[in-house]
Amino acid sequence: MDYRVTSKYLANIIERSELPPEDSRKVVKYLNELGDQIIGSGENVEKMYFAGNLAFRGLDLELRFILENIHPDEVLTQQNTTFFVERFGKILNIVTGLRDHFQRIIDDLDKLVLLDEKMLQSANGMNYVELYFEDATPVLDKTHDVEKAKRKLEYLMQFMKIIPDIRNQINYTLVEFNQHRLALIKGRSIWSKFRRRKLVSLEDTEKLYETIQKLDSAAKVFKTKGLESVKRISV
Repeated sequence: MDYRVTSKYLANIIERSELPPEDSRKVVKYLNELGDQIIGSGENVEKMYFAGNLAFRGLDLELRFILENIHPDEVLTQQNTTFFVERFGKILNIVTGLRDHFQRIIDDLDKLVLLDEKMLQSANGMNYVELYFEDATPVLDKTHDVEKAKRKLEYLMQFMKIIPDIRNQINYTLVEFNQHRLALIKGRSIWSKFRRRKLVSLEDTEKLYETIQKLDSAAKVFKTKGLESVKRISV
């Protein structure tokens, strides 16, 4: 279902009907603005979905490469330590990029919700539109298929109802990304100091191995939860 087209379709029905202009202008403007906001959100969702897939592939490769080159029973040289610091930097860039994508989607979803109060002075804009259509049915019925319009409105209402839940899921993922990002920054800082040593202790090596394994597990969880949440609001 193309929610933007649906929103514009409903706005067009009202605009072309002989309805009192005061309320109709407000509802038409709301539906048109909603359609424009939806397409903007949809584009960011689509970018996030593809960017996320690519990023997780890159993250998988980096983590696998590190796991293949480190063993908890070996002592690292200064050269190897530099290698892991660089790898931490690449992983950090991937996680930061994904976090920023999630934040853009949250911002877009917030704009959709804020339209209700901004344009209709209502806590629930779609309920306002639904009541408006009910009141306008006798007029609209003369020139349009009102039942078809109401079915389309129902599709749009169902989409708007899931927005808060999706936002919460994406925000949860965003918080998780921020926590792991901070851990990566701290880890990279610690390992940067190790570059001044000729050798890194076995205990340090084991800590790195444990950190990478945790990141590997976290990446798999994010790939399932985060991208599935984003896919639900593809328009």
